[in-house]
Amino acid sequence: MQLYFRHIILILLLVFGAAGQARQVAWASDGQPELEYKLKAAFLFNFARFTKWPRATENPSAPFVFCVVGQDPFGPALRALQERSIGDKAIKLHYAGSAPDGLDQCQVLFISKSESRTLQHILNFTNGKPIITVSDIDGFAAASGMFEFINTEGKLSFIINNSVALGNGIHVSSSLLNLAYKVQ
Repeated sequence: MQLYFRHIILILLLVFGAAGQARQVAWASDGQPELEYKLKAAFLFNFARFTKWPRATENPSAPFVFCVVGQDPFGPALRALQERSIGDKAIKLHYAGSAPDGLDQCQVLFISKSESRTLQHILNFTNGKPIITVSDIDGFAAASGMFEFINTEGKLSFIINNSVALGNGIHVSSSLLNLAYKVQ
């Protein structure tokens, strides 16, 4: 029953937090990668909204940067975030290909499945830096990633490695921690 209420709260969070994207997205991702990645883009937006970074890293004039390393599975779903903002910061996208060059500018970093072989190298690069790392690579949270997308019973959810987040100076809101399928 508690899991049911978590999903209801998450639906409300996504509908009100990223209304333009979340309204059209079905929970099940069976053979519908476009819908799956629209939902994942909405999650990324809300991960950023419900997280606090160290004050020393705040630059009021800098944009809020979402990065993708590896093949871009999002397509237009992620580009739609550029019409939004995080607080008073405009959102900017950065696509890094397969190298970690330029990732220092990222606040949220999505690591594509295409980077499974270089995952540890990328996570070593982000270790100790205030960058939210997110992926749908199996075992991502256990490998020291922060947010791992998982599919449970045909529904998209996520695992949070809060120990890694705190170690990097990032504070995930209790609301988001409560919505997670699992917190490590």
